[in-house]
Amino acid sequence: MNINLSPETEAWLKAQVQSGHFASYEDAIDYTIKLTALRETLHASIADPRRYSVDEVRANLKTHFSARANDQSAS
Repeated sequence: MNINLSPETEAWLKAQVQSGHFASYEDAIDYTIKLTALRETLHASIADPRRYSVDEVRANLKTHFSARANDQSAS
């Protein structure tokens, strides 16, 4: 898959990988996509509390941060 990025986004991506925050460009993009999905869940839960329960939001956050911690320890 080819992805066209703005120069600013490409610079950010390179800086993140070079500084060691991510092992590869793919890892950084994958993390960003997951973070975006998590943010959308949080916004949806704020906009309509009936859509996601507090427990579901907490479970999503716990899963996200646990996966991130596992990714960092594997690097």
